[in-house]
Amino acid sequence: MFNKLKSLISRPDVSPVDPVSDPTLAPDRPFFAIGDVHGCADRLDEVLRQIDAERARPDMQDAAVVFMGDLVDRGPDSAKVLRQVRAMQQAAPDDVLCLTGNHEVMMLDFIDDPLGRGLRWLTFGGQETLSSFGIKPTSGKADAEDIMEVADQLEELLDQGQDTGLVGWIRDQPFLWQTGNIACVHAGLDPDLPLGEQREKTFAWGHRDFRHRMRDDGLWVVHGHTITRQPACEQGRIAVDTGAYKGGRLTAAAISTGACRFLQG
Repeated sequence: MFNKLKSLISRPDVSPVDPVSDPTLAPDRPFFAIGDVHGCADRLDEVLRQIDAERARPDMQDAAVVFMGDLVDRGPDSAKVLRQVRAMQQAAPDDVLCLTGNHEVMMLDFIDDPLGRGLRWLTFGGQETLSSFGIKPTSGKADAEDIMEVADQLEELLDQGQDTGLVGWIRDQPFLWQTGNIACVHAGLDPDLPLGEQREKTFAWGHRDFRHRMRDDGLWVVHGHTITRQPACEQGRIAVDTGAYKGGRLTAAAISTGACRFLQG
């Protein structure tokens, strides 16, 4: 199933991982949840090499790969990361998923409304993403015409050459993926609401009570968005954003029935 995927990544050197056992983890299928990449293509390559090696384990055969959002911004290689992840999904559309994070939301807002709600993107990592596509960055304090021109350039570049259809692909990615009693979202959930009543804004930006109160329905939540020094699997939450763009590691959680292990690149 993953032969096409393997052609996109190198053969691995296996890094040791420390397992976390919890009998309440019950996915319908095993999966790897990759934390916030933020344009760090070299760290992504290392994590993908480790994932390729992990597929030899009996509990991770036929595992899905879930990107937890925030592929773009802040790091140097957002364009490369977007191209690589789209290629992976096109090669195995049933097995590679990419969630929408708040940085994808801001990027699309900049394209759709550069002088309004999208303007903040330029101060939250958007300039690095523009540079990765060969566009001269601009400031949020620039003339309105300059900002509009940059937004138009970005939209055009995301629909030509090797990037044809890329902006549409970004728009099509979901905010939520669920398997068994595990929900994957970029930022978090409202602990007082069932999954079906959550807002997309909460999936992308989080909720003030998410990290402070456990859910009472047995649902585990895998998330990125909030940087932690070490990944964690505890109290119904699995945190996988370890600050790759700030000099930290890029983390992937390998999750199967009753077990969670962390890979880091």
